[in-house]
Amino acid sequence: MIVEIQVRTLAQHLWAAASHYLNYKERKDVASPFLRPMGRISALLDMVDDEYDRLLNLMDKLIQSMEIKEQEDKKDT
Repeated sequence: MIVEIQVRTLAQHLWAAASHYLNYKERKDVASPFLRPMGRISALLDMVDDEYDRLLNLMDKLIQSMEIKEQEDKKDT
């Protein structure tokens, strides 16, 4: 048996539930004024995820750099 576990924030869960409901209904059942804003919100949330990942990576690099500097400073003393 293969399973998938998803970990996400409450905001991500709420958005996934709302967009799933609207995206998987037949197109005729979803009012067209909703389609464009849904796409735009999806794109914005995708950008937020990317930027959050970029920020976490940057923070990891900064912490590593600080640890290396600290080790070098200990060697010099």
